[in-house]
Amino acid sequence: MISDTKIIEIFCNLDDFMNEFDTILTKNSIADLSKPKKRNRKSKMSQSEVMTIMVIFHLKSYRNLKHFYQHYICKHMKDFFPELVLE
Repeated sequence: MISDTKIIEIFCNLDDFMNEFDTILTKNSIADLSKPKKRNRKSKMSQSEVMTIMVIFHLKSYRNLKHFYQHYICKHMKDFFPELVLE
């Protein structure tokens, strides 16, 4: 069982990493003139939240990500992820 404090710690570490990674990536990227179309609306979940769910998936004994998301994250972790994408 993963404790609540461990989940929060994982999220905080990933959030710090993603903020620094985005900064370095935008600073060191080469501009591409033939960019594909981007989505106009912002996603509900942050990259840090998605990565936290992936880390928890790998720490648990689930084999199927869809089953894990629908039956564990959506039911038991709504407090941690308020903007979950539901079915």
